[in-house]
Amino acid sequence: MKVVVALAVFLLFSGSLLGFALALTAFARWQGWGDSFAPEVERPPRSQWPPLCRLHLYHRWHSYRSTEGRYQRCSGCGRTRDVPAIPPI
Repeated sequence: MKVVVALAVFLLFSGSLLGFALALTAFARWQGWGDSFAPEVERPPRSQWPPLCRLHLYHRWHSYRSTEGRYQRCSGCGRTRDVPAIPPI
């Protein structure tokens, strides 16, 4: 009986966390926060990425500016990310 209750609590908790994450993602896309400032550039195939980039352990980020805002691009694999307008605390 205790195992069934524990399993039910676990499923309820993990389901609520997943629902919360999906709700935050939908809200962010609705607000337009998913748009990237980086221009579209074709990335090399995954087999040509450096091992640390391939394992997502370390990227060599370099900062750039576009007309819309600032962004960073990895010199190894070409991955991009936005630089927030307000730095985190």
